[in-house]
Amino acid sequence: MKRKGIFRFKMSTENKDGKNVSFKFKHLFTNITTGKSMNSPEFESPEIPGVKFFISADIIYHSNITVKVIKNDIRKAVSIIKIEFDGLNSTKRVVDWKDILYFEDLNIPFDFDGCSKYKDFPNFCSQPKRSHVYTVPITCIIIWNGFVEDLYYPDVSTILKILHNNEEFSPIVIKVEKTEFIAHKNIIAAQSSVFYKKLTSDMKESNENSITFPDTEPDVINELLLFFYKGKMDKAETDAELALKLFEFAHRNEIERVISTCEYILITKLTKENVSKIHAKGQLYKSVILQQHAIAFIEKNASKIRKYTALELPPRLDCSGSTSGSTSPTSEILPSIL
Repeated sequence: MKRKGIFRFKMSTENKDGKNVSFKFKHLFTNITTGKSMNSPEFESPEIPGVKFFISADIIYHSNITVKVIKNDIRKAVSIIKIEFDGLNSTKRVVDWKDILYFEDLNIPFDFDGCSKYKDFPNFCSQPKRSHVYTVPITCIIIWNGFVEDLYYPDVSTILKILHNNEEFSPIVIKVEKTEFIAHKNIIAAQSSVFYKKLTSDMKESNENSITFPDTEPDVINELLLFFYKGKMDKAETDAELALKLFEFAHRNEIERVISTCEYILITKLTKENVSKIHAKGQLYKSVILQQHAIAFIEKNASKIRKYTALELPPRLDCSGSTSGSTSPTSEILPSIL
């Protein structure tokens, strides 16, 4: 398959850890016709080391085009991807992107410049057995949230190995309502700077070997301890409301691994009933991934969502950044639009 055309590229400077990176690029597919596949040049971001992308376009039948966004790393990733041309836009929210993401049967205007042979005979050219030649400028926006392995249950074994047989801390009791949980100070303190401060300073929790959480439910602490000790959760996997409570608790106590795991669970459990609440919590706690995926879900399901709630739509998906790299008449990096 040939790679032809113009390539423009622009990246954001949001993050440098391979998460929540947004970029937008445009490729001009010239002289593309029915039955022929055409690819853009590869592009990559220094913020996502080792991962390369390109887009492919196929005119399957007459004026319908299928666009594929392809990455070379088959590890599952979380992203929001939008394809745009001539006012048309199609957005996909994906939580397990391996290699190819399809945007199928998009309609392209028949008069896209490029068919010189039949330019003066559109009726003849538009016949099903004739191959009209198109020139299609396709803009692709990628909001890259990260690999699933970095978001969902990030490795906790390193912490447990470091603390194994560490006698610096003794057992501790965690009190929630009328329920008590037994844990170990070293495990608890290692997961949270807030917990560490409480358990190593001259505070009540350190002196009494107990921590009380008056505004938390027992299920939240049970899920938290499951994560700390076994690297997994139970009810929160299927209960979005519980996952949201755990997400808030983790934010208040600065437990980053639990935050990212809950974020992944929540974006896989978005519904028309809970999306507004999850978006609001994303705003409150400045969670980029929750806001982005909630907005993408709302944009796709706005008419259905309004039946359930008086919804004021949040700002449209966008990305921001600065231009980098070289440009040519057919390739360019464009301003992002998050």
